[in-house]
Amino acid sequence: MSCTTTQRRTRKGFTLIELVVGFAVALFVTATAVLIFNLYFRSLLRQQQWRSCHQPAAAMLDNLRRDITTAVLGPVPASTRLVLRRPAPAENILIELLLTSARPGIGDTPPGSSIQLARIKYTLLAPQPTDRDHTATLRRTTIETSTHERFDGVTRLELTLYDGIHWTNRWDSIERNALPQAARITLGFMDGDRGESLLTTECLIPAGITLRPGDSSQSVQ
Repeated sequence: MSCTTTQRRTRKGFTLIELVVGFAVALFVTATAVLIFNLYFRSLLRQQQWRSCHQPAAAMLDNLRRDITTAVLGPVPASTRLVLRRPAPAENILIELLLTSARPGIGDTPPGSSIQLARIKYTLLAPQPTDRDHTATLRRTTIETSTHERFDGVTRLELTLYDGIHWTNRWDSIERNALPQAARITLGFMDGDRGESLLTTECLIPAGITLRPGDSSQSVQ
């Protein structure tokens, strides 16, 4: 009588198909993780660009809109005049806006008055030869306090005023003895790799806002 002994072979490792499937799954997970990381990084980069470009530009445009909206013309136009001019190129200034703003929170308040006046000057400085991006600088100056705010990277500033009939890019309240009725502002700036971005706004200048003796209790919003 003979006995037959059967020995089973113990399999060690993976088959080729299992290795291929495992590698494919690992490759898919890795590619998905890289894609998610790239999307997150791009979103973070766009937020940083918005903070560094859009937010300062929007703040400067909002200041310009509020100052023009609250512009006043007093009994002596020379003291509260509004002037929009385009100086000669030799002055290195592209656009200059001088106005008197009357609203709470700025300037020096006269005794017994609820109106606060501040003379504001906006100056668009021409690009310097050493500037790589060849962009201008918009500067806001409060004359009474000699405080300055500036926004670099300006590609264009289109400022036009409405006299009730026509839009014009020049104004002198002494010659016209009046304030414009509305303003249209377009601010262009460099937005990183996207190139130029534009912000546009229009605002009304309240008709008949004229400071007269005895009107110091009037509050301009």
